[in-house]
Order: sequence, then structure tokens, then C-alpha cells
Amino acid sequence: MYYMQFSSASPNFLEWIYKTTLRLLPIQATINYDGRSTYVLRFAKRSAILLTNKMYYADNVMCLERKRKKVQNTLDIIQAHAEVA
Repeated sequence: MYYMQFSSASPNFLEWIYKTTLRLLPIQATINYDGRSTYVLRFAKRSAILLTNKMYYADNVMCLERKRKKVQNTLDIIQAHAEVA
């Protein structure tokens, strides 16, 4: 399963990120306390893929290259499994 998640000590910050995201995409997420003074905003499955495609919409978008590579590898695996099924 594919997840996209954001971590913060501030649940208010994560709520703001989620509300901002909802204005752009009709996706679902959850905010949970992870038990170590950190909250996690998690997008799963289809929502995570839609968000990822929106964030990395072009090759020249500003981002951390190591994050882009990680995301691209994951999306390639998902695509390969979808073609097999």
C-alpha cells in the first residue's frame, strides 16, 4: 500500500495542510497522534497517488531530488503492478 505522510508536533499545522489540500483535490486523509509527541497527516492509496501527481506535476518543479526519486520509484512499481493486473 502506498502512503504519503507529513509529520509535525502541531496538529493545527497538519489540519491547515489538509484543508489547503482539500481546496485543490477531493481526497481523504487522517490525522493521528503517533505516541511520540508527533502527529501524522496520512494520505493512503488513491489519495496519495493524486497528491503525488499534483506535487510533482513537472520535471522542473522545485523539490528535493532524493524525495522525487523515491516517489518516482514507488509510482513506477505501482504502474507495473497495474499493467500486470
